[in-house]
Amino acid sequence: MGKIKEEKLTRANVDENDPEEWARYREQLLDRAEGRIKTAVKELQEFGIMDENGHPVKKELPPDMKPRSKTDV
Repeated sequence: MGKIKEEKLTRANVDENDPEEWARYREQLLDRAEGRIKTAVKELQEFGIMDENGHPVKKELPPDMKPRSKTDV
């Protein structure tokens, strides 16, 4: 027999009064967040913004972000 597919819990369907279900919901949130963080870090490294240790490659601000820039929002 195949595996039983676990229900994807959402804020709308999680039973907050069930500690086990609430823990599963929080674990699912953390798993999804971890995936998004890994994707963002990979992109920052590919763009040359962040090194493999998580440090910014450039420390200088772009010209339009410097304090004396005449650019505004």
